[in-house]
Amino acid sequence: MKVDNPKLFKVFKWAPYPSVYPGKPARVTIGGIDYAISSTSQHPQLAFQAALCLRNAQNQLNAAVKGGLPPTLASVYNNPKMQSAYPFRHLILQQVNNGAVRPKTPLYQVVSVQISHLVSPPASIVPTTTEQSLRTQINNALTGKGLTP
Repeated sequence: MKVDNPKLFKVFKWAPYPSVYPGKPARVTIGGIDYAISSTSQHPQLAFQAALCLRNAQNQLNAAVKGGLPPTLASVYNNPKMQSAYPFRHLILQQVNNGAVRPKTPLYQVVSVQISHLVSPPASIVPTTTEQSLRTQINNALTGKGLTP
């Protein structure tokens, strides 16, 4: 945004996700990159070394500054490059530290898309009907009904 839309960037601000329970921080689901080494890999040691390299502090810094992916290592947030690129980095770190794991389901992406469609834009939310639609759509997704590619 700093490069593509500097006028908007000057007034752009960051805020933590709102809390559901007064006095308790939000528990936002943490996404990210899941590195794994296949049991059928022809070079498991090399693959493991590659995964370690990809998740090291310097590469997490690069992914944050160049790609917008928040680091998982707290030490990266103190790097001067991170500080200049993310003046609100302390709020990101706070959200990461208070985060929650995603629900365990192989259909998480389908569930996530359903939720996103039903609560966006926020002005379209009607509490009682949106809640019922969420329950129906999530249950349908979890049971494989109405899935779209």
